[in-house]
Amino acid sequence: MRKSYVVDFASKTITLTAEFEKAMSDPNSSAYQTIQKLCADFPDMRIVRRTHRTPTRYTSKQGDVSACNPYKNLTYEKMEQFISALPNSTEYRRQYDFLKTYASGIQTNGYSIVRNWFIAQFPLYRKEPLFYLTGEHMVLSAADFLKKQEAMKQSA
Repeated sequence: MRKSYVVDFASKTITLTAEFEKAMSDPNSSAYQTIQKLCADFPDMRIVRRTHRTPTRYTSKQGDVSACNPYKNLTYEKMEQFISALPNSTEYRRQYDFLKTYASGIQTNGYSIVRNWFIAQFPLYRKEPLFYLTGEHMVLSAADFLKKQEAMKQSA
């Protein structure tokens, strides 16, 4: 059972639940008498209302987790499907396959390297995916991308 109020002597507060606060608005209730006694006994205490607990994982108002992390659930399969739908898919796919092969050769899980290249190549992947269907866009060289990643690791 949840407590209706909590007295915290360290922070000098009396924290009330919404139900307790509603019940104490009636002067004849036991909640009102309890809060009166607490205020008389501890006049320097501040009364605060309990708010919601902070969730361990935030989601957007629509419940779309991707609003918090736009690249959540980005799998190899989804990256490949997106690349294959692009007008210049053969060049994108060549760089993607090179990077995927290279990354799996040097690490047990090379996903992070491939994912970072994909994010750098398609920053508007979630927000405006149709942006990449119109016009020509520069293909990031996988080799150049790897050199930049190594340079960033060494400088850090």
